[in-house]
Amino acid sequence: MRLFFLGDVVGEMGCRFLMDKLPRFKREHNIDVCIANGENASHGKGITLNSAETLNMCGVDVITLGNHWTRREMTTVFDDFRDMVRPANFPKAHPGEG
Repeated sequence: MRLFFLGDVVGEMGCRFLMDKLPRFKREHNIDVCIANGENASHGKGITLNSAETLNMCGVDVITLGNHWTRREMTTVFDDFRDMVRPANFPKAHPGEG
């Protein structure tokens, strides 16, 4: 199995870059699973359902997050987007599992 892990995808520019490059890269390198850190995908801080779906459409299979969880929109992302790893440092009251 070939894994490809991307560091922080930052904002619209990072998402556009992946839209442009990731599908071909995955094909050319026979990537089975692409994991990307998406905690900065929405305007450089946090993630929204829209930015998570954009990463998924680009070919990202699993999204990891980190300490940028302050965006109010993020509370619904875990309910609507299942291919996301919830960080262990999230408060227990925060939505999501893991």
